[in-house]
Amino acid sequence: MEQDKVYLGQMSVFGYELTVVGRTKEEALGALKKAYKEGQERRGGPYDESTGKLRSFNDWADYAGMTLEELPFGHVEWL
Repeated sequence: MEQDKVYLGQMSVFGYELTVVGRTKEEALGALKKAYKEGQERRGGPYDESTGKLRSFNDWADYAGMTLEELPFGHVEWL
């Protein structure tokens, strides 16, 4: 039987460490994007200092060092 896996996504945004867990890589990435967009609507920002415009999710993920890793289900991760 194949071992079950989950995907853990993390990134620092709006002064918080955002952590999501998904059954697939796409689900975890989608949850990060959704939380990022909701945060932009509520708080505004984050802004690109050079242009003054809102940063896109992909731009912020690169800037903030987003991680998305595959872990075996039941794995204990100390955060």
